[in-house]
Amino acid sequence: MQLGPAVATVFRSTGEEQKAAVEQVHSNLDLIEHELREGHFKGRAFFGGEMIGALDIVVGCGSYWLPVLEEVAEVRLVDAERFPLFHAWLRKFEDLEEVKGIIPAPEKLMAYAGGVRKFLLGQGKGSWMPFDQHFPSRSTQSDPQLDELVAGVRMSGTRYMWVARGDTARFEEDEGSRARGIGLVVGWCEQLRVLCHRAVGGFMTHCGWNSVMEGVYAGVPMLTFPVVWEQQLDRRLVVEVWGVGVDLFKGRSGGREVVVGREEVAEAVGRLMDLEGEEGRETRRRVRGLREGCRRALEVGDGGLDEVVRDLWLS
Repeated sequence: MQLGPAVATVFRSTGEEQKAAVEQVHSNLDLIEHELREGHFKGRAFFGGEMIGALDIVVGCGSYWLPVLEEVAEVRLVDAERFPLFHAWLRKFEDLEEVKGIIPAPEKLMAYAGGVRKFLLGQGKGSWMPFDQHFPSRSTQSDPQLDELVAGVRMSGTRYMWVARGDTARFEEDEGSRARGIGLVVGWCEQLRVLCHRAVGGFMTHCGWNSVMEGVYAGVPMLTFPVVWEQQLDRRLVVEVWGVGVDLFKGRSGGREVVVGREEVAEAVGRLMDLEGEEGRETRRRVRGLREGCRRALEVGDGGLDEVVRDLWLS
């Protein structure tokens, strides 16, 4: 069964390639529908006990996202008439208390996705800067620093999106930015798909490796604000080695956090989002080269990882 890879291809492709991937998804769902119809799942704890079985987790957690992917990619994957047993099974899986406790409701995720897509439609090329979905968090940033970051981004006048979880009050737009329609605050987004949108001109990141690689894949310059451990090394690669980012983090002094002020934040955002200046043009030229190396590695067979490491290091 190749359901996962097929769904991933649907999500990142268009046209005939996407159509072929949708057919592959349906072919795999046909197999699951047959298994459910024939009762082959009996004895595997499929909702038969008090705890979720291993098969529930493998199939259920992967399938749980299908309605969300349908909303974001604007394709139809799970037809209730064609796959009635699987559709019913998926609804039952979503209602399990164990699932509700760890995964947001699909309806909420779809609402976030729809809001992001609607917002993007009205943005000019390279005019918008999303924030790393792991970035704005009290667990990683102090309250004073978060307040300065929020104020600095607004001061810069750049269109932005915060992915904020829990208490989102400080991230909500002020009256001025709301009037200009430059800000969006959501609880979730599909980060890679957002970064690949033509409206995105920059990306503020905490420099986690996955987020850095998504920025490279999308070919988007990065504003770096590392917090812990290996993120400092990732920042060095982005800013000093590859030359595709602007550094913002000041580190610590005397054991205390050095807060970056709103004026400095606004200045750094302006540099990152400047499409016409010499620094902005050179940064974008470099990141486009990294993007091509990253995507080329995904198209080849054996040795792809070695090639992408070589290309990134020598760029």
